[in-house]
Amino acid sequence: MAQQLALLPQQAMTLSLEQRSSSAQRILASPIGPVEAARAAKRLVGSYAHMKPSDADTFVESVMAVLSGYPAGLVAECVDPRTGVARTLKFLSIAELVEWLDARQRHYQSFADWRPRPPALPPPTFTEEHKATMRQRLVDLFRRLATRADPIDEMKRAYRTSRAQGAPSRDQAPGGAPNLSPGPPS
Repeated sequence: MAQQLALLPQQAMTLSLEQRSSSAQRILASPIGPVEAARAAKRLVGSYAHMKPSDADTFVESVMAVLSGYPAGLVAECVDPRTGVARTLKFLSIAELVEWLDARQRHYQSFADWRPRPPALPPPTFTEEHKATMRQRLVDLFRRLATRADPIDEMKRAYRTSRAQGAPSRDQAPGGAPNLSPGPPS
C-alpha cells in the first residue's frame, strides 16, 4: 500500500474540497505495518547522504518506531523525496521528523473532517392572497409618503410665517435695529 501511494504523482492543486476531503480520508485510513515502516525508515535515512550517525542501526530503528505511529499514506508522502521531509529539512532529527509528520497529519485531518454545507433552503412560496395583501400594503405606504409634506418645505413655510408676523431675522436685533454684535443675537 505504501509503495503504491509513494508511486502516485503529486496531487493537483485544483482539487475541489470534496476531492481533497476524500483524498485525505484515504491517506489517513490505513495503518502502516512494521515491514513497511522498516523499508520507509531505510529509504528516509538513505535520502540524507551526509548522515553518518554513530550507531546507524539504532537511528534507523528510532525512525522506524516514529513512522510506525502514523498512517501509511502519510509515511509514503514523508519518505518521498519529491514531497516529503527530505525536501524541507537539511538535517534529519527525530524531533523535526515528528514535528513534520504531526503538521501534515493535522493538515490532512482538517480536510478529512470537512463536511459540505447543507443544501440551501428553497425560496419561499407565497400564496396569491398573501401577494395581493403585500401589494396593497405597499400601495398604501407609497400613498402616505406621497401626500406627506416635505420636512424642508415645512421649515421654509414656518420661517416665512414667522417673518410675516414681524419676528426679527438673524440680521436684526429686537426692535428692528441692525444687529452690530459679533455673536449671535441676544
